[in-house]
Amino acid sequence: MTEDRREEQDSGRKESQPKDASPGERGQAEGTEAGPPDIQGEGRVPPSRGGEKNAASSEAVAESVDAPRTVPPTGGHPGAKPAGADGGAAKPEGAKPAAKAAGKKPAAPKPPDPREAPAKALLEDVLGRIQERYPDAVEAGEVKKFTPMLLIKRESWREVAAYLKEGDGLGFRYLEAIAGTDYPKEGYIEVTAFLTRIPEATMVGIKVRAPREAPVVPSLVPVFPGANWDEREIYDLLGVTFADHPDLRRIMMPDDWHGHPLRKDYSPFD
Repeated sequence: MTEDRREEQDSGRKESQPKDASPGERGQAEGTEAGPPDIQGEGRVPPSRGGEKNAASSEAVAESVDAPRTVPPTGGHPGAKPAGADGGAAKPEGAKPAAKAAGKKPAAPKPPDPREAPAKALLEDVLGRIQERYPDAVEAGEVKKFTPMLLIKRESWREVAAYLKEGDGLGFRYLEAIAGTDYPKEGYIEVTAFLTRIPEATMVGIKVRAPREAPVVPSLVPVFPGANWDEREIYDLLGVTFADHPDLRRIMMPDDWHGHPLRKDYSPFD
């Protein structure tokens, strides 16, 4: 082909292409592509690696949005394992204690204390004898800590004590102790004497009450001489006067001390 003929063909191709065509379109018209050919020479441009990464990241974002989120339990640590996370159903609160309570056998009733029956029998025996001898002397009777306790009227206090010591073979000849207790709300002071029968080592308690304003109780010293210092102590610390006591004076506090330290309303600053 001559040079003149080639120039005519080239000029004809250029005139047939639009002026605003892209290089790729012009390359297609000329039978070639704008980009460089691939390795196999098929004339196709391979996709860029950056495009693959962008597509993969878009798919990962879509999957993370669609995937269900695990919410940690309220008040728990952020890293704590939620209920049912191991594949099992969440256990309701209190299920275990309820199951244990349902399967637990009721506790067997406690056997009675072996000291209870003898104490009740002794109370009935002593109470019956006192009421037979002094019908109006006893105000109340009960078993307390396995010991029969009798509340005696003040006017019969000394007579009942003497009867328990010598009368009808009762034999409560040993005075264990005498104690006093202040009851400000009830308005009285209570004096208790514990008497013991030596051979059987059995004990009974007799109580007497006196008003707090002017507590006076018959002394037991004429019946039990060992009551001397106990009654002096009650007089000193609680202010109870024991009628017919041979030597009623303070035994612990100084003679000029004001007040009685074991009274519930006592104040050392008065």
